[in-house]
Amino acid sequence: MAFASDVFDLFPTFPRLPEANELRKQVARSAGSIGANLQEAFGSHGRNDFSYCVSIARKEARETWFWLKLIRRRSWANPGKVDSAVNEASQLVRILSAIAKSAKADAPQ
Repeated sequence: MAFASDVFDLFPTFPRLPEANELRKQVARSAGSIGANLQEAFGSHGRNDFSYCVSIARKEARETWFWLKLIRRRSWANPGKVDSAVNEASQLVRILSAIAKSAKADAPQ
């Protein structure tokens, strides 16, 4: 939730352009989906369901990382805040990858 909130804090400096509005929507959806899928994982029904939800969260983190890098390239937000969000998204991908790998290894075959 904190990560999604940090991403949303980037939006006030976006230009009023159709492509900026579309990008804002995309990154808002993917950043918010990370936490939502993790919440679903915590309430999952077994290891396979947990693993699936974590892997969806990981995919959303990778997507968010991409959109944040595009925002940085377009210079639509504070460079320091964008760099911080890019780094955090990258860390989330690594953490969620490790969790997904561990959950998959622990799942019954």
